Amino acid sequence: MKKAVSYLAIVIFAVLLLSYSKYGSLQAVKSPLEEELFYTTEGFEEPEEAVTYFLYQVQQNNMDGALRVCAISDLAEYFSLTNFIEYTGQFPKISMLPPAEMENKAYIEISRMRLAYKYGLLFQKEYNALAHGQQMKILDVRKIEPENPDGMYYENRKAISQIMGAREVAEVCAYVQTDEQIRELHFSLARYKKYWKMILCNDLEKWHDPKPAILLVEEKSDFDAAGVALDGMDEIILPPNYYILTPQKADTKEILASDFFLYLQRGDTLSAISFFYHPGETDAVSVLETLRLQKEAAIRLQKMYYGMLLYDQQTVEWAERHYSDEPDAIPKLLDTKNMIFSSYSGVDNLIEDGNYSAIKINYGYANQWYSVILNLINRDGWYIDSFSSQE
Repeated sequence: MKKAVSYLAIVIFAVLLLSYSKYGSLQAVKSPLEEELFYTTEGFEEPEEAVTYFLYQVQQNNMDGALRVCAISDLAEYFSLTNFIEYTGQFPKISMLPPAEMENKAYIEISRMRLAYKYGLLFQKEYNALAHGQQMKILDVRKIEPENPDGMYYENRKAISQIMGAREVAEVCAYVQTDEQIRELHFSLARYKKYWKMILCNDLEKWHDPKPAILLVEEKSDFDAAGVALDGMDEIILPPNYYILTPQKADTKEILASDFFLYLQRGDTLSAISFFYHPGETDAVSVLETLRLQKEAAIRLQKMYYGMLLYDQQTVEWAERHYSDEPDAIPKLLDTKNMIFSSYSGVDNLIEDGNYSAIKINYGYANQWYSVILNLINRDGWYIDSFSSQE
């Protein structure tokens, strides 16, 4: 009997050793932002300059340039869900960015992909309204500040800055002439270290409004006919803050399923999302579509994490009753370091249809079992085409 028990222990140890070896040896996809990329300046020290640069990129239909002045990496790395919960008394779950305060790389990359599409879509809306098929001139850009701000004004600004993880926030108004019409635009910005980044194409109080603030000016105003000086704008290149991932393939569906979950287990969402197939980009429209696909994949991974890490409904309900005195309870539950307690239990083949297939990945966390169905496509190797459903 002792011999049988010893043999069983050896087998279990061997399985664990093999699993650990696979976990540790799985090669990560290198972030494109870690490469040595060219830029001429790190940012703008005045909010008006940042807005002028953004509008210049809209005028030139340069989505890449516009995205670089948006707070994509900054919000991804510094957004505080704890401060959001404390200030608003709400936890919007998947509709809100995941917490960055635990320094979970998994959530930082998820947020980066979500924000890249969000700001890409805002850019497209601004371009369609102001520059598509018409002449656009930037007449004036000015900072908006109340004449006699009260204490509540400063308290709100401080709270918003803490949620954004920024040093301060500001609002800017711009006037743009399109053909014979003058339009008033509103922007909100946040300062990270020395540099201002755009966070909204709207006022701060309208943070939940997905539409940019573009108002028609009925009364004539005295603007300099020459408009805002744009000399040298074409030579300014900011550091990259988003990416289009190169899809990676797996030799078999079983390898894809195993590697995909192991990436999630160790918090490497960038590598997990690289299994998603996209055809590549040739123009701004297809770049935006690729950013959308990356964003959708990122949200599904966020749902997988939340589904596991918030499994204990009683603990979650307790946290919801204590938002005011323990606002960090939910972010602590969502710490992806807890994924060390998750396990991969295998894959089931559901549909076989030539170069298309559907598989079900089975996994567990805290004595709860889950599965996710993935649609796969074979293009000289297996890629994830889409999520089908999650059970």
